[in-house]
Amino acid sequence: MEDSSVELGDETVKVILNTKGKDSRGVKPELVELLRYFHSSNADTVNNLSSQFIKKLDKMLEPIKNSPEFGGDFMSLDEKIYNEKKES
Repeated sequence: MEDSSVELGDETVKVILNTKGKDSRGVKPELVELLRYFHSSNADTVNNLSSQFIKKLDKMLEPIKNSPEFGGDFMSLDEKIYNEKKES
């Protein structure tokens, strides 16, 4: 929701996206899916997306997500919980 009364004084536009938002009315479905992916990019989330762009993006990021060097930093807490549940 836009609040045009807030002036930042630097002539820039700030966009704040909430990955945990519940009300998607007025939001394009593509953006809703992208936010859902940002929130949790596990296999279940990716498989339930209709956006081919996000699926392609996930494939490109897969090597990084699986990398021992960066994987731990890339993975969200939700993903870690998901993976731990999946392994047990």
